[in-house]
Amino acid sequence: MWRLLILHVLTVCAPLELYRAYATKVNNAMADSGEAQKGEYEGEYNTAGEPEGRGIFRFASGNVYEGEWKAGEQEGRGIFRFDDGDVYEGEFKAGEYEGRGVYRSADGDVYEGEFKAGEFEGRGVMRYASGDVYDWRTGVYRCASGDVYEGEYKADKREGRGVYRHANGDVDSGFYEQGNNVGEGVKWLADGRWAMRLRAGAPARVGRFGEEVDIISLEEARQTAERLGLPLPSPLPGTTPLTRCLRCWPARERQHS
Repeated sequence: MWRLLILHVLTVCAPLELYRAYATKVNNAMADSGEAQKGEYEGEYNTAGEPEGRGIFRFASGNVYEGEWKAGEQEGRGIFRFDDGDVYEGEFKAGEYEGRGVYRSADGDVYEGEFKAGEFEGRGVMRYASGDVYDWRTGVYRCASGDVYEGEYKADKREGRGVYRHANGDVDSGFYEQGNNVGEGVKWLADGRWAMRLRAGAPARVGRFGEEVDIISLEEARQTAERLGLPLPSPLPGTTPLTRCLRCWPARERQHS
């Protein structure tokens, strides 16, 4: 069985970088060597003399597996406790994590979801000790700071198009390569009245000496996003159902309400 190392964030939430650190480190107790089964088993056996049913295996390395067995391999539900404090609890198949389970690392990170052949696969949520939360299926990463990224990934880094919602209410729509902003983009300001053009994630500058930020109207922002093929954030800043309703009222009626 391959040992899983939990995901970690390499940098602060912005720019967000994700990576999948599946280690190829094999526990001594499960290595494909002559020492593969060094340890002590206590439990039920089948007629062939193999562990089957419920049992506990205490590996010479210090790891402990307690749960169900079939034909000498972990299969069914069980708990694998690593000597460094990591714990996996869930389903096994042919000695590997497969099905639904929870992996808790000793440093406080927790992954809960689906596994296949010993790796994260399918639906699942990673909750970091820092407070960040990453939804494996939807690609939404929620930072403890309040920032939220929703978009495309490649090799577990932001890659392609995405929307980044800042805790202060600003919303960016742009392109990413290897986790970094690239090319043109649009930022809608938190007040819901204005937007600005972005270049590589920073405010675009205009003027002879680049002394001014390129502020644009909401309509220009929409047109720019459409021209670039960027996602149009929904909702936009300042466009909650209440504010949309207020904007529908004639000005004179709002003044006397």
